[in-house]
Amino acid sequence: AMTALAVAVMRSAGAAWAEALPEIHQQGSVAYISGGIGSDETDALALVKKDYNLYLTSTDSTGHYLGGSRIIITDKTKQVLIYVVAHGPLFYANLPAGRYMIESFNAAASKKQTVTIASGKASRVHFNWPASTADSVPAPVAVVPATLPVEPTIISPDPITIP
Repeated sequence: AMTALAVAVMRSAGAAWAEALPEIHQQGSVAYISGGIGSDETDALALVKKDYNLYLTSTDSTGHYLGGSRIIITDKTKQVLIYVVAHGPLFYANLPAGRYMIESFNAAASKKQTVTIASGKASRVHFNWPASTADSVPAPVAVVPATLPVEPTIISPDPITIP
């Protein structure tokens, strides 16, 4: 559902911007958008960035943007609010004020970071991945406990279905 204001903004910004803006998604009460593949998409995301209060960026150790990371956001009660594969290196979400755990998987690596969202303020999270994960194949679901060593060369040959 698009508001009249959004339609007016898109018309005034021109058709090229409207085509470049990735789709806005909703999981439960949380709105999010991801993308940033190419300058048109990155520019379009910059225009709507103010509508979100969590900015997550994924790059490799050489500074190149990485897309395709699986992102899981849980609240302080460990309830999963977001479980998604990002469509690009930029992921913006609009979360209620509170403390969250953000977990990201890229190829066979995973990282976790807690973030506090304060009312009226945006929080930034940057995941920096080793260059070896730059193939951006999503990890084989979060069934491997973080305490076990992860062998980065083994990716499950079976297709994985995310509900």
